Amino acid sequence: MAHSFSYPLSYIKEYNERLEGAFKMASVTSNLDAGPGTFKQSDIDNKTVYIRSTTIDGLSSYSRTSGYVAGDIAVAWNSHTFSQDRGRNYQIDAVDEVELGLELMRVGSDVQRLHVAPEIDAYRFEAVCSACGIDVNADLTYDTVISAIDEAIKTLFDAEVPEEGRVLYVSSAVHKLMKESGVFDYVRDVGSGNTNISRNIETYEGMMVKKVPASRFYTNFDFETSTGDGSFSAASGSYKINFAIVSERYVLGIKKHEVPKVVKAENIYQYDSNFYCFRLLHDCFVPNDKVSAVYVHCVASAEA
Repeated sequence: MAHSFSYPLSYIKEYNERLEGAFKMASVTSNLDAGPGTFKQSDIDNKTVYIRSTTIDGLSSYSRTSGYVAGDIAVAWNSHTFSQDRGRNYQIDAVDEVELGLELMRVGSDVQRLHVAPEIDAYRFEAVCSACGIDVNADLTYDTVISAIDEAIKTLFDAEVPEEGRVLYVSSAVHKLMKESGVFDYVRDVGSGNTNISRNIETYEGMMVKKVPASRFYTNFDFETSTGDGSFSAASGSYKINFAIVSERYVLGIKKHEVPKVVKAENIYQYDSNFYCFRLLHDCFVPNDKVSAVYVHCVASAEA
């Protein structure tokens, strides 16, 4: 006979916090999650959101006889449809039900850390590259890496992209070149009998620097869509990204529907098992009038 189980609110709260914590620790793009007020939900289609764009006429000459020249403000709410509807279920045998609560927490945390976070990162970089394009294709060395980043900063400045909220995403290879460039000094911290030497680059020119694992930092990916292991990989013809400067306020990562659930063994006649199920409807959007808020630098040659 299957044992019934229920969890107090304190356990559910801890469980949800563990899931969210696992995503934030493993993801490098959680800072791109869209904030409230940046989009509107559709009233008739759950897979559609609306993102605001505004066009405002500039100034004109003022006349002492006729006054102001009429100006126009055009506000549009452009529709965007979610393309990523992903999910999986995981079977947990009923003989493990005595510790099912702990096992559920472990499975949920591992799903987030090992699969959800990496896939969201990879897709968001693909979406950004698709919307904004590649600015430069060139291989970098420790002699050229800083000048390449400075050129990107100049380009964004000339496009009048606000400096506040920019993030510099770098590949591990580019991060290594930055350290070898000679621009960054060693920091020696001596305390409590221990010495720590670091060249960790946390910020550059006011931008937060975030290293991206190599497997997530391409322009295009193939995502498993059938009964395989759920992995993803760089698509043929994609480019490795050297670095990308992204303005957080203009790249909107939206998780529309993120639902973990448990189906208990007593409700399933085919298996003497419990199931942990997870579904995620998400996407990443860059408004058409904000594509200049992203700069992407890739290697010279595409993947075979």
